[in-house]
Amino acid sequence: LGWSNELGFTFRDANDDNSAVLEQFLRMGRAGSVGEMRRVFHEVKGLPWVNTMAADRHGDAWYTDASATPALGEDAQARFRARLEDDFVAALLYQNRIALLDGSDPGDEWQDLPGARSPGLVPPDELPEIHSRTIVANANDSHWLNCTEEVLEGYSPMGGLERTPRSLRTRQNLRRARALIERGSLTIGDLLGELWSNASLSAELLADSVVQRCAGAGEVTVEGHTADLDAAARVIDDWDRCFDLGSRGAVLWREFMGSLPESAWLDAGPLFEQPFDAEHPLDTPFGLAPAPLQGEDPVRHAMGHALRVLDAAGIRPDSPLGEVQWADRRGRRVPVHGGGECEGMLNVLAPSGALPPASLEPMPDTPVRIPGREGTGLAEGGYRVTYGTSFVMAVELTEDGPRGFGLLAYGQSCDPESGHHEDGTEAYAAKQTRPLRFTDSQIAADPDLERFRLSSP
Repeated sequence: LGWSNELGFTFRDANDDNSAVLEQFLRMGRAGSVGEMRRVFHEVKGLPWVNTMAADRHGDAWYTDASATPALGEDAQARFRARLEDDFVAALLYQNRIALLDGSDPGDEWQDLPGARSPGLVPPDELPEIHSRTIVANANDSHWLNCTEEVLEGYSPMGGLERTPRSLRTRQNLRRARALIERGSLTIGDLLGELWSNASLSAELLADSVVQRCAGAGEVTVEGHTADLDAAARVIDDWDRCFDLGSRGAVLWREFMGSLPESAWLDAGPLFEQPFDAEHPLDTPFGLAPAPLQGEDPVRHAMGHALRVLDAAGIRPDSPLGEVQWADRRGRRVPVHGGGECEGMLNVLAPSGALPPASLEPMPDTPVRIPGREGTGLAEGGYRVTYGTSFVMAVELTEDGPRGFGLLAYGQSCDPESGHHEDGTEAYAAKQTRPLRFTDSQIAADPDLERFRLSSP
């Protein structure tokens, strides 16, 4: 990055002295209401990272991003926002969760504020949080938009950007939440139904218009490959707009969306006509951009490119998703449903993600990736998923205690020799959750209960 006699870099970690993290999680685990949970965050101040949501049997819901956050003055915050627009290196590092400040400017030093856990951090009272009686949700976007009824503004960019386009996944989460609120009374089945629907927001917004654009276009040549856009239009037209095991056309839509830059998923450009509007973030952008008056149509080109890469992978455009998307368990393919970021889904399951694998176990051999398909993870034969949905849980908080259903999507055991290595994956594929035992009496009544006594030598 240009390290020289004149330019150097130092690294500072907001958690390098965080000795309160153990107390933080112990007290979170003992909280009996949203109010008690919030008190832990304001008193202990030990959460290192991540967004947090909580709900209780009184109907209160709460969201906060209480991650350890550097405290910058207002001028430094303004300079940082400008740096993200003008400095490629700063923008690249920010995408990788690193904030680049100007060490030669004393104004960029971390500020010491009263009430903070450590010098240089933002105190809890100045971190974003929402108290709601409806729904809170987060899909790895910033604090700005996590509720259907209010936004969080005026906070430091060290915790995320505000009034910027949201991911298709965030939009889908909150749009479906809005629909549930409008419906009224909910059940656990309603919540799981939203997850298991595998509905795609990008398809909902664009698929019909893309069919119209490609129908009648005939054959086009993309990178030396002849692509039949009429046939592609028929596949998308017949598709159920979901990413279920039997969905035919899902893989073609995925590769179509993945043939456009990620920026096209967020704002007006080659894909969307109407731009992002910060006053209507759930409903913008929308509408298919018209074909240019001159030059190549980016929509038709993207569809032609999708057909080319699927052909290179040996996949028919109308292949059922379950034939070409799988999880590897002991060398056996378990067909799985779900999709990635470009689809705009609650149920994310993909060949790769933002976080590297953390398992110490040997990983199966990675299928040979198709060049240029890093965004979708397309490889020869399809998609071996390794990232996304893990612990699925739907819970009703009653006067008699929690009533819940769930599953562990990657299996109960990481030991390939265990009979529980693939049970959760098979349950996920079948959309079959099981009761979550909470009380001693519920655990004792489980017909599959086994007891083990552990003792020290």
